[in-house]
Amino acid sequence: MYGLDQGLYRWVGTVVPDPAGSPRLVLGAAHLVGHGDALRMSGRALTLGPILAAGAVGIATWLVVRRSLRPVERMRLAAVSLPEGHRLPVPNADDELRGLAVALNEMLARRDGDTEWLRRFTGDAAHELRNPVASIRAQAEVAVVHPDPELAHETLQDIASEAQRLSDLVDGLLALARAESGSQPRHQPVELVSAVRAAADRANLRGARPRVRVTAPTGTVVILAGAVEVATVLDNLISNALRYARALVRVSLLPAGESVRLVVDDDGPGIPPAHRALVFDRFHRVQPDRARGTGGSGLGLALVAEAVRGRGGSVQALESPEGGARIEIRWPLPGPLRPSQREE
Repeated sequence: MYGLDQGLYRWVGTVVPDPAGSPRLVLGAAHLVGHGDALRMSGRALTLGPILAAGAVGIATWLVVRRSLRPVERMRLAAVSLPEGHRLPVPNADDELRGLAVALNEMLARRDGDTEWLRRFTGDAAHELRNPVASIRAQAEVAVVHPDPELAHETLQDIASEAQRLSDLVDGLLALARAESGSQPRHQPVELVSAVRAAADRANLRGARPRVRVTAPTGTVVILAGAVEVATVLDNLISNALRYARALVRVSLLPAGESVRLVVDDDGPGIPPAHRALVFDRFHRVQPDRARGTGGSGLGLALVAEAVRGRGGSVQALESPEGGARIEIRWPLPGPLRPSQREE
């Protein structure tokens, strides 16, 4: 076996006797023809085959994915050029693309609604702010042109009144924007009887005429809301009633099963039936000059409606037994309401 090259050989052996008669194993070896070439070709095939197969699978996958995403691409192109108010076409097949189109259309509907709300809110706010600003400017110009001390004092009083009206309008706009955006504070227990009496006291201390009377339970009534939010609702309701009342404003708390009724009555001219659903829209006025003085901004009842509905309650305008307007609110009541009442 000495002197053979390294490699694979084919061996043949046989047993033959030597001259002395002893058996000897005789071996013969020969190279395996083509083994090296076959080994090299196999190595190349094992190296290049997976690469080519992976490339073929990748190309096939790309083609299949591109074909399957073609409807998504069409949807993308349609969304790029989609005018405001229009919606994406919904495929007939009940698959993931249909669900995607429906979800996108719902998102577009919310976007259009928010855009329209912002457009109307901005236009209404600009229209309402223009009047007091123009009034302040005109009165200031009159004071500059006619520097009469008596006239200047009267003009400054008018400017202060218009500035207060402008400040109230801005505060109302900010509060309404927060309420309509849904960014209400976390609810907490609010004792409604105390809140109603405190609101009536605030109005009476300001010298309100007529005085505000309260009919409320002798016990406690607890609702889930925000303390500042409830105070704002009550102040707006009482201010609105005082603006139109002749001799009576009454705030009543009444049991109503699983809710509590807050009723504000006045003996003013009342709200015509055609306007009772509209008075809770911002800047809506039945008659702009009906109220005493400069009138309201048209935001108070809109703010009331947004705050109450945001807590799961309801609000409506009715006719008061006194002949004027009645604003009725229902708040969900987490606990029992004691029915005994007293009037203050």
